[in-house]
Amino acid sequence: MNPFSLYKDILEKYLSVDTILKLEEAWNEPRRKYHNIDHLRQILEDLEKKRNFVLPIHREALILAAFFHDAIYIPGHQDNEDKSLQLFIRCFKGTDWHMAKKIGEMIECTKFRKRPVHPLLRIFWDADNAMFFKGDIKGLIANEHKIRQEFNFVSKEEYKKKRIEFLKTCLGTMGPKADQGIRELMKYVEETY
Repeated sequence: MNPFSLYKDILEKYLSVDTILKLEEAWNEPRRKYHNIDHLRQILEDLEKKRNFVLPIHREALILAAFFHDAIYIPGHQDNEDKSLQLFIRCFKGTDWHMAKKIGEMIECTKFRKRPVHPLLRIFWDADNAMFFKGDIKGLIANEHKIRQEFNFVSKEEYKKKRIEFLKTCLGTMGPKADQGIRELMKYVEETY
């Protein structure tokens, strides 16, 4: 199902129609291979599993954070989350600025490899990093190929070096099952690139 149809009411409550169209266009950019609408859909599916554990207003905040956290995504840029946050601040038409602040914190927390303590931030961070938690090496490798496609402008050697550096920062943040999958993925990256 199209997330923009499924969450139309929530999106229209807080965003202009023009903003919603621009978000949908961004998530469907052809250059996005991993950070695309499938990634958004996966996050939203994970968030829905927590809907009975959060207040309705918090669910809406989590959903809005999902739509904005990678709204701006340019592979290799270090400011994607910051620019996505700025876009959210410019486009949010709600009046609950406490909610807006919390959404901003959710967007921002995804740029760090440390699992947040705050429950809402943790729920969101976990959903964004769900592929690691599952520890499924086949799924991790499939996603790895998509991420490599996003970074096809980088040499294999440079990609391997940076990717292994990134994966090392993930170790110890999500538990033993995730660590096992990350180590297997590091070995795969080392042998493949």
